[in-house]
Amino acid sequence: MNVITDFISVEANKHNLKNILSRIIDGYYKIKVKKYTLKVKPPSIKIEASAEKYHNYILENLKYDDADSWLDENRRYMILQKYGIWNLEQNKDIEQKIKDIDKLKVELYKHYSLSDTRSLIKDKLLAIQKEIDDLHHKKYTFYEHTKESYASLMKNRYIVENTVYYKNRLFFKGLKRNKLYYHNRIASLVNDLSIKDIRQVVHMEQWKMLWEASKTMIFNKPIIECNQEQKIIISVSQMIDNVRQHPNCPSEDILRDSDALDGWIIYQNEKQEQERKKQTIENSLTSKHKNANEVFVMAKSPEEIKNIMAMNDPQTRQDLRQMHKHVREQKKEVKWQDIPSIRQKAIREHKSEKL
Repeated sequence: MNVITDFISVEANKHNLKNILSRIIDGYYKIKVKKYTLKVKPPSIKIEASAEKYHNYILENLKYDDADSWLDENRRYMILQKYGIWNLEQNKDIEQKIKDIDKLKVELYKHYSLSDTRSLIKDKLLAIQKEIDDLHHKKYTFYEHTKESYASLMKNRYIVENTVYYKNRLFFKGLKRNKLYYHNRIASLVNDLSIKDIRQVVHMEQWKMLWEASKTMIFNKPIIECNQEQKIIISVSQMIDNVRQHPNCPSEDILRDSDALDGWIIYQNEKQEQERKKQTIENSLTSKHKNANEVFVMAKSPEEIKNIMAMNDPQTRQDLRQMHKHVREQKKEVKWQDIPSIRQKAIREHKSEKL
């Protein structure tokens, strides 16, 4: 029974991805509202820019509006704190959870071949993301009573009015009544593609053949004229091409897994940043200590301590940990030459000199 269920799920996902690919290539998707079959075209750069101008225009017009008619951010936060809905500590909680997600994605990449571990990490990622979503929901309680929310609403309506078509004409241009109803109904049916959806589509054979043949001119127009979804799939395809050319390119399974791929990217970025910091410190020390085997560097912050420690090899880091442990356990002044790791090193050097 599970085999049948899994098969149905896989086939449903394939069908969904085909629909997504068709939607991106066609540049629109269809929705049904009452007697109308409408085409929704994702916004172009030009429409997005115009919508942003309209958003700013609305905010400017509301600047001198009656203050009692709206909640400003300070009043909103005061209300949230008063009723125990939100506090500043929860902002830190969101930031930490976002960092936790990045760490889990790196662990997912590193342990991808272990199916049980992979499943556990996936479950944990979903759980943390839900916690973040719940926190965001609380954080934006009463947001609908702010000027910014109203301006965003009007911006979205502007986009709908300029991207929804009926019989090749903008639907709202010919609509004489019930505009608010159709705005609300269409808003509930319009759906944006997620980055995970698009990352799955770029691995479909149909897309890969098109991409290899045309690359950035796949839609027969410059990128600036492509809609939002078309720009994203071009960007994702370019990213996958770059990853494939990387000397440490991950496996195909990881390339197809959005979270694991994120983990690989985060890991490579951290590795590159660590190497950059290490090189910077080494360059600054080279001119001063050209022939030194060991160099002691004074750190001015916890971040500098972390960067300097990262320059040491694993054995040196282990020696330092043992050194700190020994000093803590003695609970008294300890002479440098009496530290075990230093004493052992002196013995090793003495033996090597005799040889």
